[in-house]
Amino acid sequence: MGKWGDVGFDLGQRFIMGEDGIVLMPYKVTESGKFTSVKNHEDADIFQQMPMLIGQYALGRYAQIYYGNSTPEVRQDFFRHADWFVEKQNSQTGTYLVNFNWADINAPWISAMYQGRAMSVLARAYYLSGDEKYIEVAKLAFKPFRLDISEGGVVDYLEGFPIYEEYPGSADFRHVLNGFIFSLFGLWDFYQVTGDAEVLEKFNAGVDTLVQKLYLWEFDNGSYYQLGNSKSFSSKYHPIHVRQLAYLYDITGNEFFWDKALAWDAKTEDYVLKDRPLLETVKGIGRKFLQFYRFPPGFRDISYLFSLFKEESLASK
Repeated sequence: MGKWGDVGFDLGQRFIMGEDGIVLMPYKVTESGKFTSVKNHEDADIFQQMPMLIGQYALGRYAQIYYGNSTPEVRQDFFRHADWFVEKQNSQTGTYLVNFNWADINAPWISAMYQGRAMSVLARAYYLSGDEKYIEVAKLAFKPFRLDISEGGVVDYLEGFPIYEEYPGSADFRHVLNGFIFSLFGLWDFYQVTGDAEVLEKFNAGVDTLVQKLYLWEFDNGSYYQLGNSKSFSSKYHPIHVRQLAYLYDITGNEFFWDKALAWDAKTEDYVLKDRPLLETVKGIGRKFLQFYRFPPGFRDISYLFSLFKEESLASK
């Protein structure tokens, strides 16, 4: 089935490269028919094409292109995965459907994070190629941000403030913080290449939600992963939250996000983490350090949120 390796951000997620050259994510199927992700391909019952991982992989490939560590094969690989978002999009709704049951939600379901990840990749594909098809597909991917969950969209509300849900309709995994913020990055990327006022309005509305309600995800020793039926903390996601807040400062210039990034970063000292937050190295350099992590003028690069992948032959496992 191809190669087995690491890709993506700090979670050390694993993938199999499919015969069509698109990354696949390994899952185990429970007795109740629910899918759960696994880190070892030997434990997997099935492999699925997932918008999140495909987008994550594409951003890793883009980072290689952007930072000059590229080959024609890397560029081709990036566009192969960008084109997946063109080919697999529902032409009516603009969504990327997940066709298996997960946690407390049943197939098919959509995700604000996946829609945002698509826009991030498509914006970069347009930037590199100038091909308008990527903009047209990204415009359609934005459509669910106009609709509440009850209308088939991704918009929920947190004490009256809009939030874009990673798992729309889930009671157990409601208001997932990292997924919400990643969806904002997708909106921002799309706005950068279009200047669309409605997209900026949705981005700003989400930013305001964070300014007003971020304290709900905060506790003395860290930050909650989500605010569903049972709030949960993950030492793996907390440093991602820190990086996301720092990047929101870079985008918006709002001191609130920088101050929170520093405060939340200090909380990580209570935990033994595999990957220290970026701000551990930023603290002694200054706030403007983050401005080096961006696209050409006016178009930020979020690749520093992701670690580059390493591919290994299955035979070596």
